[in-house]
Parts: sequence; structure tokens; C-alpha cells
Amino acid sequence: SPRVSVDMSSHPAASGQRTVEEAVQAARACLDDVTAQLGAEKAAREVVLTARTAALARDNAALDARCADLEERNTLLEAQLQSAEARRAAATAETRTVRSKLDEVVDGVEGKREALRCEREMWKESSKKYRKRCEHAEQALQRVKSRSVAGSGGGGGGGGGRVSIAGTSSGALQLGSAADADAIAAAAAAA
Repeated sequence: SPRVSVDMSSHPAASGQRTVEEAVQAARACLDDVTAQLGAEKAAREVVLTARTAALARDNAALDARCADLEERNTLLEAQLQSAEARRAAATAETRTVRSKLDEVVDGVEGKREALRCEREMWKESSKKYRKRCEHAEQALQRVKSRSVAGSGGGGGGGGGRVSIAGTSSGALQLGSAADADAIAAAAAAA
């Protein structure tokens, strides 16, 4: 705060010197001016302080609202995260279950396919054997027909003879005996 000083040295002591009362009044006037100036400065500072306090209060209120909003969002995000983790765990368990079932199905299909492959190979071998037997049977039948045609001039025998063709272990077919061949030839000629 500014100091109040009264300069008395400029007045000569011998003549027309201010009285003590005038000096006091001058000092009071100066003091009043200083007091008024200080009051104005204080009022201005109070206005600025009030404005700053209000601004800080508004900022604090905004920050509090922001914090509350962030806490609410954080709570919501935590709930969503927990829900997502639960769904992921359920999906993982479901995936393992489905994969296990698929593995079982694939194993079953592989087993069936292997069985079918073996069965197909067996039928292929059987088909080859029966095809060879049929070929041998046709060849034998052709030989019988050829013999019957060749021996058709020899007269007829008893009718109703049967042609007997037997299979061998090798899959080929052959006639029972030479007599059977003659009988077959005779039956063919009689027919």
C-alpha cells in the first residue's frame, strides 16, 4: 500500500505556516484518496476473482460431468467386454464340440470309404474271375458246337441230353469227360 507523507518543509516557519489542523486535514484527505484507490483496486480484484471463481466452478462442473460420463461409459464397456468374453468362450466351446463331431463324422466316412474300396476291389477281382469263366464257357460251348456240327452225320442218339459244364479252381470251365462231349455232340445234332 502507498505511504502517506505530508511535506511540511516547504512552508517557512516564521510566516503563514499551516496549522496543525490543516496538516491533519491534508493528511486525512490524502489518506482518503489512497483508501478510495485501494478500495477500487480491491473491488476490481474481487470482480476478477469472482469471475475466475465462477469460471473455475463451471470448469469443475464440466469436468465432473465428463468424469461421470466416462465412468458410465467405462462401466458399459466393461459389461460389453465381459459379455464378449462370455460369447467368445461359448463360441470356442461350440467350435470344439462341432470340430469333435466333424472329426467323428470324417473318421466314420473314412472307414466306410475304406470298406467300400476294399469291397470294390473284391468285386473287381470277382468280376475278373467270372468274366474269365464266361469266356472259357463260351469257348467250351463253341468247341462243343463245332464238334456237334462235325459229328452231325453220325446219326441220332437219345434226345433230351444235357450239357454239363463244370468250373475249375482256376476259374476256367471244362467238360466232364470225352464221353460227355460225345453225348453233348449227339444231343446238339438231335436238336
